[in-house]
Amino acid sequence: MFKVVFFLILFFISGCAFHIPNADDVIKAETTFNRDIFKRGGKALVIIEEENNVPSSIKLHGKFTFINQEGRHFIFEVKDMGIFMLDPGTYVLEEFELYGRNGYLSAHINYGKRYKAYFAVAPEDVVYIGKIKTNTLFSKTNIPDMQQQKKKVITITSLSEDFSSLPTAFLGAIQQQTDKGIEPRAMRWIDTLLTGENKNE
Repeated sequence: MFKVVFFLILFFISGCAFHIPNADDVIKAETTFNRDIFKRGGKALVIIEEENNVPSSIKLHGKFTFINQEGRHFIFEVKDMGIFMLDPGTYVLEEFELYGRNGYLSAHINYGKRYKAYFAVAPEDVVYIGKIKTNTLFSKTNIPDMQQQKKKVITITSLSEDFSSLPTAFLGAIQQQTDKGIEPRAMRWIDTLLTGENKNE
């Protein structure tokens, strides 16, 4: 009986220590700028761009899921450019997808296991964490026995912290609203396929 009670207590303690994320934990990053909250140091402003070369009738766009220190999941949906108000802290990339409903490539491309990335923001930060450029190549391999071709998708993804592509009017509006210019601070970005950390890709 003592052993049963002991294991129940141990299970309860471990259950409190480790939180398994569920659908309620995944929230949209705030996209409406609130000057009052920002000026009180309650938020930071994060800007990110995404660009890919896949032609599509409905352009593919990036979906990034970050997790913060408290274990909460935040979704960043980026079509060309995304602007997000976040609680100060450190954010670690958990999922990175390109997706679209129609077009030349309609299936999800999920890079969740391939890329590692993180960034940190302090109160009242206005941070540009980079432009993620993804080049997708398609190669065909002949299969002699079947007289067919197999299509292989190859991707090359890089991160640039140059924000020269941002419109001047946008930069001026950010300066006016926040009394700060944009600070380029690229995400710490690792492609495990290139470093050899990911043996399965």
